[in-house]
Amino acid sequence: MAREVPFETLKQGIMPFFITRQIFAGAGKLGIETEAGLATPGHYQLSQRADFFHVEASVDTMHNRPIVNTRDEPHADAAKYRRLHGIAGDANMSEYATALKVGTTALVIALIEQRRIPESLALANPIDTIKTVSHDQTYRWMVMTEDGKTMSAIDHQREYLALAQKHLSDAVEMETDWVLTEWEDTLNALEKDPMSLIDRLDWVAKKWLLETFIEEEGIAWDDTWLQSLDLEYHNIDQDEGLYYGIPMRRVVTDDQIEAALHNPPAGTRAYFRGRAVDRFGDAIKAIQWDSITFIVNGRTREINLNALAEAEIAHQYNAALDESPTVEALIKKLRL
Repeated sequence: MAREVPFETLKQGIMPFFITRQIFAGAGKLGIETEAGLATPGHYQLSQRADFFHVEASVDTMHNRPIVNTRDEPHADAAKYRRLHGIAGDANMSEYATALKVGTTALVIALIEQRRIPESLALANPIDTIKTVSHDQTYRWMVMTEDGKTMSAIDHQREYLALAQKHLSDAVEMETDWVLTEWEDTLNALEKDPMSLIDRLDWVAKKWLLETFIEEEGIAWDDTWLQSLDLEYHNIDQDEGLYYGIPMRRVVTDDQIEAALHNPPAGTRAYFRGRAVDRFGDAIKAIQWDSITFIVNGRTREINLNALAEAEIAHQYNAALDESPTVEALIKKLRL
């Protein structure tokens, strides 16, 4: 995201969003955990990660985990970009939940870059609140802002949605339209009946799966059998994973996924890296996020990829790569 955004502005805008985003982005979890282990085995909550956040902001990812991580390795021109290293999100199985999570976050980042997020959205006691929202069995998900106002996490998300609708809806992008529409529909459904989202949200689908199993087997919520089902929901083996037995809403097709595996977007560094490996792999000495080092006529020649964070420059580099029959020709085209 834009380097010009002060970190405190980023933290103020993104942290409250991360805390309430879990009402649709949570992957669901059986049990409440502490660093010492499973403390409440039979309790079902929204998020797998909420229990493990201890500070508001820091660079640590293993011990005192922060809601907002301060790691700043943009792998791009550091004068233009800062890295937003997000660890406050679950790993979703649902395509829909993933698209909604990433799409809404992208819009909120755009709002932060435009300085559109008011201080009134800041939440009191963020560390406690991220846990209480995840644990709330009533699904009212009440939060308190720093100025003492009480609202539901749904209405808190609606504040972000309204800002996006006001300031970003003119963007001529199909993805933006999709995100704004689905964001609003999901919040409305969560308010009316969260279980109506079985085919879209992971935490709802998993809860339905566990409830069905409990009823069929006549067991309690603290039965250890359920812990294995919780984990098996996330098994990515399509013959074994429980997720694949639920008719979930798709966002992309299998053919689109297969095509994306082999065809990185043209205006990206990923295209340059992937095609360089495909075409000139034998000449590559080293490859990093931000550079590729070739051996050309016994000499090392490094191509810095930081500038390719700009789509226009990426297109130029990628065209040069596609047009070059040899590494020597590529180096010459790029005037290195």
